[in-house]
Amino acid sequence: MSCAAADAKLKPEGRHNENGVDDSKKSLRQIAHDHGKSVISLLLDIQREKCSQEKSIPFLKKLECLGLPREYHGPYGSYQQYLPRRLIDAFECRDYVALSYTWGPSKHEDADHGDYYVQRQAGEHEKSPMQPEVRNCVLRRITQYMRAAGVGLLWIDQHGMFQKMPPECEDAADCLHSLCDHKREGMQVMDLVYQLSDHPVGLLGRPISSERELKLLGDLLLGDLVQEIDGNFMFLKHLTADEAWDMLSMLSEITSDDWWQRGWIFQENYRGGVNMQLLISHSTDLEDMKRSFLYPNGRPVFGAVQGELCFRSILFSEKSTKFCRALQDSGPLEIEARLPSGKTGQEVIDGILGAAGKYTILLDPSAPMTPTLVRDVERRTITKPWDRLAITANCCRYSVRLNSERLLPKHSLSLSVLALCLLNGEVVHNGRLLDPQTVSNMTVTKYLDKYIFRGVKEPILGGSLTFNKGCRLFHVSLDETGVQTQGHLWELGDILDTTEFPACSTWQAIGTDAGSWLDRQRRLTYIARLIEPDYPELSHELFDIVEWLVGDLDTDIVSAGFSKRYMMMMAAEIADAFAEGRLLRLGRLVSEGGDVEKNPYMSVFVWDWDDEGSGSDSPDNQTAYAFTASKRESGGSRLRGNNDLDRHVSFEVSVEGVVGIPELRISRWLPGLCFFSGQERRRVVFPWPDDLRAVKP
Repeated sequence: MSCAAADAKLKPEGRHNENGVDDSKKSLRQIAHDHGKSVISLLLDIQREKCSQEKSIPFLKKLECLGLPREYHGPYGSYQQYLPRRLIDAFECRDYVALSYTWGPSKHEDADHGDYYVQRQAGEHEKSPMQPEVRNCVLRRITQYMRAAGVGLLWIDQHGMFQKMPPECEDAADCLHSLCDHKREGMQVMDLVYQLSDHPVGLLGRPISSERELKLLGDLLLGDLVQEIDGNFMFLKHLTADEAWDMLSMLSEITSDDWWQRGWIFQENYRGGVNMQLLISHSTDLEDMKRSFLYPNGRPVFGAVQGELCFRSILFSEKSTKFCRALQDSGPLEIEARLPSGKTGQEVIDGILGAAGKYTILLDPSAPMTPTLVRDVERRTITKPWDRLAITANCCRYSVRLNSERLLPKHSLSLSVLALCLLNGEVVHNGRLLDPQTVSNMTVTKYLDKYIFRGVKEPILGGSLTFNKGCRLFHVSLDETGVQTQGHLWELGDILDTTEFPACSTWQAIGTDAGSWLDRQRRLTYIARLIEPDYPELSHELFDIVEWLVGDLDTDIVSAGFSKRYMMMMAAEIADAFAEGRLLRLGRLVSEGGDVEKNPYMSVFVWDWDDEGSGSDSPDNQTAYAFTASKRESGGSRLRGNNDLDRHVSFEVSVEGVVGIPELRISRWLPGLCFFSGQERRRVVFPWPDDLRAVKP
């Protein structure tokens, strides 16, 4: 059975049902008891069902879209709207709408259908008997948007790929029917359909029907309510408790819409990213008022679609999150007070943030995104609980997948999620231990939140959460001892106290904007000259890196390739650490045989980067170790793409045995500039945390 087949799931979503047991509320100890094995043994069993996720490039190069409707004389003497079918290459033509909507009608929508005919693959002008019906209101709203936006192509899952499998194929994941295979390929790449589109659009069912709500939403999106000062969110003008409750109630109503509560739609919104537009219908008498909301540049806040409010999903999330944070930090109301519904203000805020919270505001700069993504997928409604594996993998950009069809009958879904994370390189902080009893009572989601490494130092260059997301191991396998991976092991030795360097000119101060790279170039050159007599090999590499990285001062770090981008980040860390008078520590590779004496120093780490001054647990006069690993994302093949991202780790570690396969325990994040050209990565193992190993039946 293929991994592609295992991920081929229907999209309609309701409550969890008999298609798989969801044990997300069970503790690790309960899961171990249910399966009669230790958690480690269960993870190793699950690993046997791993497989590579390959995205079908041909599906995207022949993406089946629909054109704008035109009148068609139907078979019963009436005129219907006819939508012609068009094939496009989604990599070349991104000017299409990728529609995100709920298959079932909300309580605010009617379920009528039949006014639109869609061209079949064979070209007949009639509805396909093998396709489910799309509601009239859905097609009416989205084609109205397309006309207003000047977009002529629509991708909609119910007509963009085969949906209804023949009864004999429902449980036959390896069937060879071409239409069934087409559906499987489509389910694999749905996330990319939304990511590639220049016009992903989400249709919300709950309308705006009052001037009061429209005014509140307009004020929110215009940004006239909240500002951030030193990490705290403050209201710009006085807000009464009644006004705060009105805004909170309106946000709660919008984010309670079914669109925000579905698992597959979470993926569509997440991968649609900054381009995702939301449509909320409004009553006709609000049209003039809607058009009165303008940004300072004259652009309409709510777009120009008749009867619809149109705005970016990411903007709504940002403004909603800031408003909720302002209520928590300095709000005019008691957030623990109960509303008539029985919920407290904090519970309402939690619901809003759970549906539409913006990670860059909610998460600490050193925090990983994965635990929050896993939790947010888990809390959403999914008809088939095991689809969580595919959704989580797509959102986290995991290239290693698990065959859910083989796992489903006898394995734990929650532990399968944990195994999925580990096999894709998520780093468990095995140097941080809790009481075994505490760990055994955690759910898997809680364990991930507590144990995935969250000590990454925010880089001077580059977005922190994006950088953190790439903090992953690669070529991972699980065994009885722990998590095996590859990288370079460094013995840390000589320390450079930059405060004792000979005096230099004013360029030692950190530069800004265009001058910062010139300043950093000078600092790195200065370091290279100072260490040249004692460390000629490292000095030579520093001179080369200065020439390579900063020969072009207009280098755009965002557009640079992975290797250059990562080296730019680490070079900036070293240069700015020098300007701040921090300690630098040199490292040399530990060979397979454990020898280091013959190896020259070829890396430099920021030894006391910790802003609180706690530094390392290792005394400066004792040997310490660092483990580094970096790998450019895998792009897949001409026919099969790969869901991957750039990876990089840089830890101070304690080491047990430098010969053979060393066992490493993480101490802290340790940024550094390393040179290992021509040196092969070596196999290492990060032992299981003792408190996780202790969870048994």
